Amino acid sequence: VAVTPSVAPRETARPASPDLPFDVEADVVVVGGGGGGLPTALFARWLGDEVILLEKATELGGTANKAAFWYWVPNNEPMRAAGLTDTKEGYLRYVARLSHPERYDADSPTFGLTEWEHAALSAIYDSASPATELLRERGALPYRHCPAVPDYWSEIPEDAAPYGRVLVPVDASESMSDGGKHAVRTLSAAAERDGVDIRTGHRVQRVIMRGGRVAGVEASTADGRVHRVGARKAVVFASGGFTHDDDLRTNFLRAPVFPGCAAATNEGDFVRIASAVGAQLRNMNSAWMCPVPLERSGRPDLVGMFSVAGDSMLFVDPRGRRVVNEKLPYNELAQAFFRWDGSTGTYPDLVLVQIWDQRSQDHSASDEYGRLIVPPGADDS
Repeated sequence: VAVTPSVAPRETARPASPDLPFDVEADVVVVGGGGGGLPTALFARWLGDEVILLEKATELGGTANKAAFWYWVPNNEPMRAAGLTDTKEGYLRYVARLSHPERYDADSPTFGLTEWEHAALSAIYDSASPATELLRERGALPYRHCPAVPDYWSEIPEDAAPYGRVLVPVDASESMSDGGKHAVRTLSAAAERDGVDIRTGHRVQRVIMRGGRVAGVEASTADGRVHRVGARKAVVFASGGFTHDDDLRTNFLRAPVFPGCAAATNEGDFVRIASAVGAQLRNMNSAWMCPVPLERSGRPDLVGMFSVAGDSMLFVDPRGRRVVNEKLPYNELAQAFFRWDGSTGTYPDLVLVQIWDQRSQDHSASDEYGRLIVPPGADDS
C-alpha cells in the first residue's frame, strides 16, 4: 500500500524563476510556525499587515511543542512592579561578559562589544518587555512570573539582577516542562483569531528574487504541488536549525553531534536556501546544546535533558571516572562530551554513563525533561 508522506521531499534550493506569477501574495510571509514564527506573524498582523505563515509540518509549534518555554525578559513588568532593579547598563554588562568573555572590558562604553553587537543586545533590553506585554494583553501568550528562578550564571559579579527575569506560559505545570504546548496553543489561537493566513504542510524550498530583493518563496506540498507566495514587504525565516541533517551537522559543527531533540522537520532548509542566494552565514560551528539519552537519539519523541535529575547522580566516562560537574547549565554540560584527546586521536567522553543510587531513584525520579531516572513503570527505554 502506497503511503503519502506528510511532508514534501527536499528539492533543489536554487532561486526560483522570477518571471512566473504568484499564486497568492501578502505583505509579510513568515516561514516557520514555531516559537519564533508565530509571534513574528502576530506582530506583523497587529501592525496592519496581511500575513501568510507557511509551516512545513502538518501542525504548528515545531520544537516549542517539546520545550518548557521559559523566556528570559530583562526589566520585565513583574520585576518593576516588585521593585526589582534591572538597569540597561547592568543588563549589558552581564550579557557582554557572557557573550564575549575574552573581549569584555568593564571600562569600555560598549563593554568590549562591537557597535553592532552592542546595538543588537541593547535592542533586546528595549524591546523584550514591551513585546511580552503586548502578547499578554492580546491573549496570545499570557504568562506567570518566576521570581525565584535564578539566571544561569547568577553568581558572576556582572549579574546585578540575578533573579526575576524568567517568565513561563501561565498554564504550564508546576515543573514548567509542558510550557511549550500551552504557548503554541495560545499563540496559534491568537493567530487564527486575528487573521493570519496559516498554511501547514507547506515546505519552503527556495526564494524568488526580483530586482535584487527577496520578493517571495516557493513552497511545495506532499501531493507534489508548488505554490508561489509573494511578499510585498518582507519574507521572515523562523524555520529552525539543522539538527536532523547529517551532512550539515558534519560539515558545520566542530564536533561529532548525535541527532538531537529538535522537531523532526528541522533539516536545515534555510541554510541551503540562504547559501544559494549568497547570504552570509555566521556562527555555524556550534549550537545551543543539551545532553540527550543515547538510547533515544534520533527518535521523534526524544526530549533533551535540560534539567538533569539526581543530587547524588554522576556522569562517568567508559572507565568509570567522573568527568564533569553534572549541575552545570545544560549547554555547558553538553560541552563535556566533546573533549578531544590529542594523544589518542579520539573523543573519549562522547558517550558518558549516568549512574545513580537509591536516594536519587527515590527522590528525583521523573519522566519530564528527558530524564533517565524515571518512576517505576515509566518508559526507560
